Amino acid sequence: MTYDDLKEFKGRKYMGMPIGGRHVWNYPNGVWKEEKVDPEAWIFEFQSIKQRSKSAPENSGVPINTQYHWYILADQRVRKIDKDTYETVMEGVKHKLSHKRPHWRKWSSEYLNNISDRDRIMAILKDMLLRLTVDRRFEYENAAEMYLKPEEGDVKDWVGNRRGGLKRDKF
Repeated sequence: MTYDDLKEFKGRKYMGMPIGGRHVWNYPNGVWKEEKVDPEAWIFEFQSIKQRSKSAPENSGVPINTQYHWYILADQRVRKIDKDTYETVMEGVKHKLSHKRPHWRKWSSEYLNNISDRDRIMAILKDMLLRLTVDRRFEYENAAEMYLKPEEGDVKDWVGNRRGGLKRDKF
């Protein structure tokens, strides 16, 4: 099965990596910039070239120069090691908002009848809020925990289709 083959998940048709597929990425030159904007809030920017930890299979994946727009919800935990060094762990979930193939003039969300990035973000945040407030049977340690597969009917479906559960297995 190739990247562009039509797949189905919980009644939704899609193309791309099969559900359950995994990547491990290295960010060797990552730069995190942040600015305090409130006593308890910072804005940040992270830039890096990411590289696969293992080479991609031959003829797999999207064409070179394909772009993606992701929305990330995450927990970050840090521990101070010395005056200039912190150990950092971040866990969460990333949602694809849109993509842009190399020959396209616009992002997928900008084409007629597609959901805008803004509307998709609002649906993601509504879904997250609902998972936190309505579904009290689960205790979540972090954003990724909320995407463990709940029982059918546990969470109202804000986005039209229930998102698939992330597996909590370690990489």
